[in-house]
Amino acid sequence: MSRRILAAQLLLTAALLVGLCIPMGLDATRHDRALFGLRLTASTDAYAAEVKWRRLSPGAAPLPVPRRDSADGPPDELRLYRADDSPVAGTGDDISVTPAELARAHHHSVTIDPSDATRHQMIIVTPVSNANGLVGILAVARSDHGLRSSINHRWTVIAIGGVLVALAALAISILLARWVGRPLRRLEHAAGELGAGDLSIRARAVGGPSEVRRVATTFDAMADRIQSLVDSQRHFLADVSHQIRTPLTAMRLRLELLEQDVDATIAGEVAGTLVEVHRLSRMVDGLLAVSRAEHTPTATRPVPLAPVTAQRCLIWRPVAAAADIALTWDVADTHIVASAPGHLEQILDNLLSNALEATPPGGRIRVES
Repeated sequence: MSRRILAAQLLLTAALLVGLCIPMGLDATRHDRALFGLRLTASTDAYAAEVKWRRLSPGAAPLPVPRRDSADGPPDELRLYRADDSPVAGTGDDISVTPAELARAHHHSVTIDPSDATRHQMIIVTPVSNANGLVGILAVARSDHGLRSSINHRWTVIAIGGVLVALAALAISILLARWVGRPLRRLEHAAGELGAGDLSIRARAVGGPSEVRRVATTFDAMADRIQSLVDSQRHFLADVSHQIRTPLTAMRLRLELLEQDVDATIAGEVAGTLVEVHRLSRMVDGLLAVSRAEHTPTATRPVPLAPVTAQRCLIWRPVAAAADIALTWDVADTHIVASAPGHLEQILDNLLSNALEATPPGGRIRVES
């Protein structure tokens, strides 16, 4: 869950950065380029006006002194052509203007965008006219070095700002994931421990969103209820087991006394009954031990399968005979099983009881391994 929160937060942040910063940067770039062109157009108009003034002033230079668009940029480059497109004067390097562009400039201004062919200069070729008609053609070239530096600086600031925002979003996402995930992991651990049998475990609704705290509170209430029910069941089992021990003890004593006063045939039946009473006493003692033990597992020991099977089958054979069912067994003496005291006898009793209920009269039941 923490990873999903981090991924969702970062994807949302990236989408916001791409959706907001890049369009804003592109719009600012277009604005800067348009402003650069407007400044150059205004400067070209001023140069053209000054060229007309200089033609009316005897002894004046044909071109004005070029100005700089920015403190770190090179000065503008000027070229003046006659009406027949022959050059008159110029400053700086030669300006890349084709004859076709000069011909179009006889009627209106021609703008050439910066490119590698123009040495990253924007060029405006404009006609210089007076009342008598076309006086000449003025070409003005201005480097976009300052413009490109400004645009690169802006994109650098946007990139650094985006990285800082992404890092801040990552930090917030980690804190958010921990804030949400920590109580959930505590709740998961508590659920696992409760399922493993630790009824005292609690989630303890501390920290996290209110929804998670409510779930933890509900879990703790459920754990309290389960512990209360298990404790009640354990106490009930302990009380019942304790109450049953007394009549079983009295029954065993009476049977032992009766065994001494009867003949051999009845004494055998009494002895068998005593065996069952002893086994029932062990079962009651086991129930009492279970009710008192919370997490202590019952110890197992190796138990020979053959004698226990023969004993239980002999006990159940009269019941099978009364139901007209033949009960036989064949268990190898080498079979050993790991069982707690009395558990193997309970298993065999359950199996034989179910088999007798499911077998019709005249049927056969055979226990073998």
